[in-house]
Amino acid sequence: MNKGVLRNFVGWFIFWVIREVLRIYVIIFFCGSWFIPGKYENLTDKTQIVIARHISRNDIPLVLAALPRTHRVLCVARKGLRMLGWLENNSFFRRCAEGKYIVFVDKEEPTKEQADLITNAIKSDWHRFVVIFPEGATLPKDQHLNSGFVVLARRYKLPIRPIRIIPWGCYGRIYGEKPLKVLGMRARHTLVKVGNPFRYENVAGEDKDYDLIAKRAIELVDKA
Repeated sequence: MNKGVLRNFVGWFIFWVIREVLRIYVIIFFCGSWFIPGKYENLTDKTQIVIARHISRNDIPLVLAALPRTHRVLCVARKGLRMLGWLENNSFFRRCAEGKYIVFVDKEEPTKEQADLITNAIKSDWHRFVVIFPEGATLPKDQHLNSGFVVLARRYKLPIRPIRIIPWGCYGRIYGEKPLKVLGMRARHTLVKVGNPFRYENVAGEDKDYDLIAKRAIELVDKA
């Protein structure tokens, strides 16, 4: 078998397993949560950029669980995340999956090589969702709103789909109410709303300041 084909299959299998494990995690430890799906009947062959605010390490599994399992996803993850460190440092996984299922980027600004991986994935028209957390970190003091997703939306005429995570009870380390216990561990509750997509033009108007446009776009997440 061709090595490239084998590597692609292994990458797909690894990411499928990870996605299913995260889905099971959500089912068990977010057992009191609600998911309000978006409308996908207008989903064409064009890739959509998915954005959400970053308030907890649980955001990643929640967003993946909210998206249709039948659609391929590319996750843009910040380098150095403790949660994904074992994947980032595993050369075999990176050879099989990087650029197809996940891209690790620098916190402030992707390097040219990292940006090329994202743009090549979009150009291949193989993915349906590119998941990006523009704030880059969960703690306000570490957050830096990156406008890269706006540039991608404008350059490749991609729709942007917001996902709003509305926590209640205990969620991450921010909300401290008495938690429900599942298998001896604390369960969390949240509401995940998948909004309808909007276009770059809807938030840009006459402005050309990408940072300002990114701020407007992330504010639409709160209205999803």
